[in-house]
Formats: sequence, structure tokens, C-alpha cells
Amino acid sequence: MFEKYDYNDVVKRAYEHSRAVFEELHKCPELGNMEYNTAQMIENNLQVFGLETERILNTTVISGQNNNGKIKIAIRADIDAIKISEETNLSYKSTNPGVMHACGHDAHTAILLGFAKVCSEIKDFLPEVDLIHIFQQDEEGDGKGKYISESGILDDCDLVIGFHVSPELNAGITGVKRGLVCGASKMFDIRVLGKKSHGAKPHLGCDAILAASSIISVASSVLTRITDPAKSALISFGMIEGGNARNIICDDVRISGIIRGESEALCIEIADELEAVSQAVSAAYGCICDIKISDGYPELINDEELCDVFLMLESENNEQDYKYKNEHLQTLELSDSSLMVDDFAFYGKKAQSIYFYIGSGYEGRENSPLHTGKFEINPECLKTGIETLLRLVYRITEIKAKK
Repeated sequence: MFEKYDYNDVVKRAYEHSRAVFEELHKCPELGNMEYNTAQMIENNLQVFGLETERILNTTVISGQNNNGKIKIAIRADIDAIKISEETNLSYKSTNPGVMHACGHDAHTAILLGFAKVCSEIKDFLPEVDLIHIFQQDEEGDGKGKYISESGILDDCDLVIGFHVSPELNAGITGVKRGLVCGASKMFDIRVLGKKSHGAKPHLGCDAILAASSIISVASSVLTRITDPAKSALISFGMIEGGNARNIICDDVRISGIIRGESEALCIEIADELEAVSQAVSAAYGCICDIKISDGYPELINDEELCDVFLMLESENNEQDYKYKNEHLQTLELSDSSLMVDDFAFYGKKAQSIYFYIGSGYEGRENSPLHTGKFEINPECLKTGIETLLRLVYRITEIKAKK
């Protein structure tokens, strides 16, 4: 793979650079669509590597390497943080109050920058492939992956690659799930309109709170009867707001939530039933219901062929005559899919795609989950991520070039 170069030295330098970037990003997290300093830092790094950059939307950075290759590969890293106060004791903990990289996007960005650094230094590493590096804004919010997929950037790509850190796996371990990886979703907003009255005379009003609570109860139980038990689906009611005094029958309640399922078709089926239930229950209480269903994400499905290539990386690493060994690198085939969503699913609608997990946990200690104030990444995962991308892209390119 790197016959002309000292592989270990190249990767070590990329890792050291990646780690410095990671710590700086973690210290200065920015929310989705406001990642201005993050985007500038990414651009500065890429330009130092000798790569041209461009912006789309407002903080998404696009770069790449055109080798006039036969294959075009896009790799996505998300860059936004979330509204969580950091509770770690890291020397590089967040300096932005109430905002933290609690989902690992700082590591994703650092890994892709490390990969780009290696590829820019070794010009003939991938002579058969054109690369696109996508540093995407706002994955946690409205999911700008949809806009990226509609921008034309992915139109002539042969395959797309996404990845995510996982505290459930120790650093040095990577994992991939065949087929369904993440579920699809639909979002909903329900408004129940009733009639105010004094709390002592409820018969003169129409209780929007009672109607809303019944919608939540009935919809949750109906779900178990309208879906195949062998299929995964759920409804989450995340927000409810209504009422302004303890002794007044409320006339206006708003409910917001999300439908998750293993396919878009299943989410649509559940959304239709939720609308029917909401209307019927509201009417039973003399209330009016207005419900709006919004598009969420499609399901994220891994390509079988690409999973085969990925899972061969560990056996390749274990070959006795293999020069570029990482003794700690392990590759697992994961069995569990999730009803969490990721807007990388939109990328997968444009080309063959693979989405894998990079272990970020510490061995021998409890690792806090994603989206918590105590979430902490083992920086060793950065090296694993860089190496995995290098090996994966190289092997995919090699296999496709022979076809």
C-alpha cells in the first residue's frame, strides 16, 4: 500500500495532527448552522495540505483530490455540537457554556482531516480514485445531509462513506452492521383546540389537556396493533405544552414528537394512523385537532459488498507477511440495528454506501454514552479511524479497478 513510504511514520504524524485538531475543536464547540470558527479551522487545515476548498450552505466545507481516477468516493464527517453542559475534567473541555461535542463530531472531523493529510502527502496513494471530503454542518438539527444530497456534489459518486464513534466499543475496535443500520423517521406536531371554562365547571368547556393526554395514551397502544411485531417501530412524544392556570380548563395544547421505524413506508403507515387517532380522540372530547407530519430521514442501509470488504480488513491485518500491521485493530460484524437516525441516509440514496462505527471507549472503565455531559472520547480512536479509512478506500479502489 505504501511501498515508497514509512507507513507507521505517515500515520503517526497524521494522528498527532488529528489529535491537536480534535482537542481544539472540543474546546470550542459550535451549534448547527453556526459552525463558523469550526469551518474556518477546517479550511485552514485543508489549505495547509495544499487542497482547495469551497463552502456550500453557510458552514459546510467541501474539499477533495482529483486524480482523474475511474472511481469517485465521497467521505462525510459531521461538524456540529449540541446543547449540553460538559461535566468532564478534560484539560480541553468546552469553553462555550451549555454547548458540547457530546456526539463525537469533533472526532469525526479530526479523523477525516487526518485522512486528507495522508492522502495529500502521498500523491500516488490512490491513483485510481477521486476523493471528496465533506465536512457537513447541522447533522443534529434539521439534518443538512438532505441538502448535500440535492446539491449535485454526490451525483457522479460511485460510493459514499460515513462513520461514527461508539463509546460501547473500545478504541482500536471498529464495527459494521450489514443491511439496516439506522431507522427512518417522520416528525409530527399536533395542536388540540378546546374551550376554556372555570375548573369547577368543566362541563361548560372542552378540555384540551384531557384530549391531548388521551391522544398520547391511545396512540402508544394502537402502535402495537397496527405494526407487525417482527418490525421495529415506535412513537416518541417529546414535548407537550398547554394551560396557563391551575383552575382553568385549557383550550390549547401543543404536542411534538417523532415516529421511528425500520423503513419510510412503515413510518408513513404509522403517521396516517396517528392522524386518524388524533382526530377521533379530539372529537370525542369536543375538541378540534390540527396535525402536521413533517419529513424526517430515510432508513440507512449498508451495502453488502462494501461490508464484505470492510470485514476483511482485520484478516488482512493478521496476515504474517502484511507490512502495515496495527496489532490492536479489530473489526467486528455488529448484529443490532438502531432506530436512531442519521442524515447520512440521504447520501446512501445517491450511491453505494457504508457507515461504520469506530470504538471510542476506554478499556476497563465505564464509558458514558453519547449525548451526555460526561461523554468522553479516547483519542486513540482517531488513529484507528484514519487507518480504517485508508485501508477501506484502498481496498475498495483495488477491487473496483479490477472489474
